[in-house]
Amino acid sequence: MQADTRIGARLDSVPLSRYHWKLPALIAVGMYFDSFDIYIADIVLAAMIKSGESTLQLNATFVSVTFIGMMVGARGCPA
Repeated sequence: MQADTRIGARLDSVPLSRYHWKLPALIAVGMYFDSFDIYIADIVLAAMIKSGESTLQLNATFVSVTFIGMMVGARGCPA
């Protein structure tokens, strides 16, 4: 238990470096583009329903397959 306390104290004393600021920035950029993809799909699908080029059932299928693809893609490639 004391080793855990020493490790925690050591991590708390390490100064923030450029790496520490870059990592959250990269995560934020990835989340932005991920959400942008979903929101732009909503706008396009709504316009396609309005123009008669798609139906609500087809749009629901598209959104479901998109989220399944995101789940599979988040898993990554097996090593």
